[in-house]
Amino acid sequence: MKNPATWLPATVRYLENTHAVGGDLTGPLRQIETTDQLLAAAADEDLIEAAPHVRHYQAVRESILRDLAAWQAQHPRSGD
Repeated sequence: MKNPATWLPATVRYLENTHAVGGDLTGPLRQIETTDQLLAAAADEDLIEAAPHVRHYQAVRESILRDLAAWQAQHPRSGD
């Protein structure tokens, strides 16, 4: 597996761009799930090297998930 330092910046840019546009979060949520899995499987030394990118990803991830939770609170599904 490639070092997260090589691919994580592009992933963060994608998430930031799609989050800024708004709308359907299906794509970003899938990307977050995949990214979380890849980071969990990464070697410790690679995570240390990629630490600034990981911190930036975590901030973007939290922002997207927070906005999704707020939207869901405002738009409850009937029958829940």
